Amino acid sequence: MMPSMVDATGSSERTADSRALGVLRKPVILRLASSIVASLITGIVVGGLGGRLVMRLSAMAADDSRIGMTTDNGNVVGAITGEGTLGLVLFVGLAVGLAMGPFLFALRAVLPGRRLPLTVSIVLLALGSAIVIDPGNPDFMIVGNRALNVAMFALLFPLFGFMSVALAEGFDRWLLQRPLVHLAPLTLIGTALGVGLGILGIAVVAAQSGPPGSLAIVFVAVLGAVVTLTDGGVALGAREVALVALVIATAWGLVNFAQDVGVIVG
Repeated sequence: MMPSMVDATGSSERTADSRALGVLRKPVILRLASSIVASLITGIVVGGLGGRLVMRLSAMAADDSRIGMTTDNGNVVGAITGEGTLGLVLFVGLAVGLAMGPFLFALRAVLPGRRLPLTVSIVLLALGSAIVIDPGNPDFMIVGNRALNVAMFALLFPLFGFMSVALAEGFDRWLLQRPLVHLAPLTLIGTALGVGLGILGIAVVAAQSGPPGSLAIVFVAVLGAVVTLTDGGVALGAREVALVALVIATAWGLVNFAQDVGVIVG
């Protein structure tokens, strides 16, 4: 009796794993999963650890009179603590990674495949820079060389773009290879959670980007997802419409970015 029960349990688990792998093999699900996993890793590395490194370099470049001053978010200039780093990784890096997963998925659907890392980087800088490079943030005045600070924070966007795209394209293959293929059920659960949390994250980014950037983020994310989910079978010209909206929003965002930089450095 006991061996039969064990065999039945083992067979049931193998069936569940096989079904999960079958779902993951679908191009749209695989592309969504790889985008979310890649974005999450990149968010932790670039948004969390990279952001911490930028803060450290900024403090090192500041003159001695700035050391010990408190920044807008309560950190002390020159003080690098484990708690602060962990907080930045969890509440900035992890949050950014979760928010960007579905949007990266949409960008990979809408933007041309050629030079994708570069175009994704430009879009991210245009639509996301207003959240980080804010003329109203006193930290740019408090901490040292303003031009250097702006340049370092701006650099995080292309770093995120190139790394996330490279990882996503890699995970398109790796998720179906050992050892990750054995984690197919967990991958699907994580993908579902990533979509839910990512939609909330996109809403937050959209609210802070201002019009028309916020409208473009939502429009391209939704339309890009539809284009991919239907494997290009959506109404003729949908991808082109999304691309035009993205180009307009990106141009608008870059103009605002240049203006913000002028105010900060000015």
